[in-house]
Amino acid sequence: MRLLKEQSRDSVAEGMRVLAKAAEQGHKGAMYQLGKRKLAGVVGLPANKREAYLWFRLAAEEGMQKARKAIREMERDVFFKQIMEANLEAHEAINAYSYYTYIFYMD
Repeated sequence: MRLLKEQSRDSVAEGMRVLAKAAEQGHKGAMYQLGKRKLAGVVGLPANKREAYLWFRLAAEEGMQKARKAIREMERDVFFKQIMEANLEAHEAINAYSYYTYIFYMD
């Protein structure tokens, strides 16, 4: 049973790495799914509402309606300070992504 739990944790961790990589590359579905997993927590990884909000916000910026709904639901539950910090991070990430996209296409 212990081996099964360790394999499960390893599989989840690998899945999260793949999902995070896709999200970081701008895939809005991956951003949304990563937000869901961060909100709920997964085997071996605790929930992190702040990071969940960040990923939902980035997905919403890419036009994902489900992410906008998730944000509205979270805003009812999460502390205002945490939301403002995550919003600032999301804004910085959006600006950095836009800047690097601009630089990439200018070369």
